[in-house]
Amino acid sequence: MLSTKPSGVELKNAQGRLDRTQRAHNAAKSWLSLGSSRDLKIQAVICQNDAMAMGARKAFVDLTRKIASNG
Repeated sequence: MLSTKPSGVELKNAQGRLDRTQRAHNAAKSWLSLGSSRDLKIQAVICQNDAMAMGARKAFVDLTRKIASNG
């Protein structure tokens, strides 16, 4: 992926044991709660497997709902 990534694309890497949906959700939720991630314009989330993708997706959905309810 890195060898074909366009130079203008910036990657952020989340570390952790992301082999299960809930662990991926917790990791993504923690990362999204950081002040440094609030102003990012996220265009894609890339995961190693479906469980990780579903957990990350749930974190984004939860955050969107939280913002909408506070809005």
